[in-house]
Amino acid sequence: MLEKLGYQEGVDLIAAPYDWRFAPSVMEKREGYFQRLLASIESLDKDGTGVILLAHSMGNKVVSYFLDFAVKQKGHPGSCSQGSFE
Repeated sequence: MLEKLGYQEGVDLIAAPYDWRFAPSVMEKREGYFQRLLASIESLDKDGTGVILLAHSMGNKVVSYFLDFAVKQKGHPGSCSQGSFE
């Protein structure tokens, strides 16, 4: 669906599948899931304008955990109007 709107997988669109059987903390310990996700998102944001995260169902809990993880890795998030990590 998003590809019909002009997004290209691997260029400005990625999927981040995860194993729902594991808690987010276990996913990071086992496979560095959130560190890899952070690197993937940073590579998509080449011009520094930000990204949009879209999740469904339990994926929302994974995204919430990821955002906490990213703040711990990168520091405090930018202001509400900026919406970025600086």
